[in-house]
Amino acid sequence: MVEDLRSRIGQSLYVSFVSFNGAFRKEGQPYRLLDIISYPAPRAHPHPPKRAYPHLLVLESVPSEGQTDIQWRSGSFHGGAVNLAHLGSISTRPFPRDRSEFVYANLDLLSAYYARPASDLLERGIVPAEVCVVSPLEKKLDLASPHSLGKAALYSPR
Repeated sequence: MVEDLRSRIGQSLYVSFVSFNGAFRKEGQPYRLLDIISYPAPRAHPHPPKRAYPHLLVLESVPSEGQTDIQWRSGSFHGGAVNLAHLGSISTRPFPRDRSEFVYANLDLLSAYYARPASDLLERGIVPAEVCVVSPLEKKLDLASPHSLGKAALYSPR
């Protein structure tokens, strides 16, 4: 999945991200993916917002079409580096309507956001299994059984 993200460097993407206090934000703000760099110290943690995966995405905010400068400046995040563990989803549209518009989905964060088990998100087609990652910690939480996750992958530093 990281290789798929690398192929999108230079493109505008839409992200939903979680802060350390667990607040989840989904904006209609596009971000240009500038680079993917190695994170110096990945760490596991039972609380998803405090995890760190081995990759940081370097993002630059991009004004939306028709957005005035003052609207763009009032956004809550104007780019910088964000750890992949703190992104709930990455898509090619602000609010994806089709499964093909998802590029990345962090199943454990989305499960907490939607207040539904991960298996329910996959069965209902809310997120496609092909782009989902699950933290290795989810094995402890019984979300990573082959029956419940199907094609979702454990996150690996590839």
